Amino acid sequence: MPNPLQPDPQNNAASASTPPSEAPGTVESPPDSTAESPPEPPGPEDPLHQPHDRLFRTTFSDPANAREFLKAHLPESVAKKLPWDRMEVVPCSFIDPALAATESDLVFKFYRGKKKCYLYVLLEHQSTEDPFMPCRLARYILRLWDRHRRDHPKTRRLPPVFPLVVYQGAAPWKSGKRLRDLIELEPGDPNARWQLDLEFSLMELFRTEYEELKGTEEGVLALRVLKAEPVGELLSGPVWELAKWRKISKDALHCFLGYIASRDKDQEALVRHIEQLKEPRLEEALMTIAEQYRAEGRAAGRAAGREEGIREGESRGESRGALAAKRRAVLRALEIRYGSGTNTLEPQIFAQVNAIESGPVLDQLLDAAICSVSIEDFERQLPRNQ
Repeated sequence: MPNPLQPDPQNNAASASTPPSEAPGTVESPPDSTAESPPEPPGPEDPLHQPHDRLFRTTFSDPANAREFLKAHLPESVAKKLPWDRMEVVPCSFIDPALAATESDLVFKFYRGKKKCYLYVLLEHQSTEDPFMPCRLARYILRLWDRHRRDHPKTRRLPPVFPLVVYQGAAPWKSGKRLRDLIELEPGDPNARWQLDLEFSLMELFRTEYEELKGTEEGVLALRVLKAEPVGELLSGPVWELAKWRKISKDALHCFLGYIASRDKDQEALVRHIEQLKEPRLEEALMTIAEQYRAEGRAAGRAAGREEGIREGESRGESRGALAAKRRAVLRALEIRYGSGTNTLEPQIFAQVNAIESGPVLDQLLDAAICSVSIEDFERQLPRNQ
């Protein structure tokens, strides 16, 4: 049996704060379907095309996973104050496009009576910490407030926003967590009162033991995988706790295995771990792991190239054949995930996929087809201007 888990080399480059306070006097409508503007679809270089981001978003966009994770890892004073039965995921991102490869964010909205507050959760997965993280968070929170004011033009008060940074780096975080500390002021300077300030809560996966990560089975496994990746422990015992793997959803199985296969080079060991699970649902997951389709694309490209008869024709034919096979792989993965026939998918999706002439973009869309949470989620990840 050919090994479907060969990773793509291109994919291998790669403290407590005060709780949100009430905002008295803000009067807004209770939750409804029109309260938020629809999210803008990401382009091919947006964070949904990064493996860390896909794993983080796919897991914690689920309200049950997010609720148990946040309740366990937020400062207690904040967790006690939030109405967890009135939590919603806000479908948008506020990060800078230039930083999409190193971070991703999730926003959660809470209703306290007729008032709102937000949790802003940033996953930082670059290898080294950014000492100017408070500046970045301040910029993102201002964007969130701008959106809130746009959606609620009659409001006269801003909702509280609590920022949490989940740091995936392979070393402890040593920088400050307060914006005021970055400003050059003498101790006791009376002019400090005029300066902006912000403090964020920090969750360091590096400093957190595997057994201390709390939440649902899917949430805990996602955090363990994110913790293990930068320190080379993706095939370790805590990540492969069989009882947890056997309880997670089929979509989670696809997403977790796809992430591990793309980040770890020991294919044979990974295959052994999968076989130990003795999980019937993995048969489909193995059939849809990205590399199997990529291998088919390369083989089809070579066959098409040979038919040209000359080296230049072979090169061009291989390119055309590989692109055609990759398009078929994306569409086949969509059919497996969302329907047995092509008539179950929107014709526009087929047209957009078949118009793509970039191999790397098709590779990213294949991962998206496997890990997306819905056909609408996949459609938002299609590149613009196709």
